[in-house]
Amino acid sequence: MFVIDIFAFVGGLSAKLYDDIEDNDQLFNLKKNIFLMELLKGLHYVSFLSVGMTDNLFYFILYLGNLLHSFKNKDAFSNPYEHSLMYSFSFGLLLLNYSKMYETITSLNLYNSSIEIFGLLFFLCCISIEPFLINSEISLFKLCVRMSLSLVCLFLYFVCQFPTNEYIFLYSFGYMLCSTIVQYICLNKKINKLEEHPDCNSIKEKKVDHKN
Repeated sequence: MFVIDIFAFVGGLSAKLYDDIEDNDQLFNLKKNIFLMELLKGLHYVSFLSVGMTDNLFYFILYLGNLLHSFKNKDAFSNPYEHSLMYSFSFGLLLLNYSKMYETITSLNLYNSSIEIFGLLFFLCCISIEPFLINSEISLFKLCVRMSLSLVCLFLYFVCQFPTNEYIFLYSFGYMLCSTIVQYICLNKKINKLEEHPDCNSIKEKKVDHKN
């Protein structure tokens, strides 16, 4: 369904945009716009639940992926809103049709649906392993990783025929695309600041040495 595809993309995009505005105080000065922040939260709720109630397996896999991610990256869910999602979305698990989900999973033949199974495992591995690879909030390495993942997600969206995978990779593409753009903007701002104040780092180092 084309409409659900749009909701999946908007869900990932709004989730990441809210996260980046919240974490980057000086990004476009948008953090002060309370209406925008509440709008992004609402868009994510509506989009995620619309896709999740249409495809219960999407809901379950996204929940599982974020749960695995939270074990390593505690800061990702330290914000009150994001921390509350782990509880509110846990409540949503009661609404899922687990018998239908089981039938869907068992219908994936290992040989005939290898790309679909690979897609699901790829998503869970990436969301679990990435916190071990990326430590800084803004970096060239993170930009390259997010850009690469956004392209991979877009590729897998077109390759996979399994509806759950299509929704997962559209959601992930929206998330990674937003992250890539924000990383690029923040890196440019960081470079410009260093060019405008090239002596800032040396001054700080001298102060530290003087204290020592």
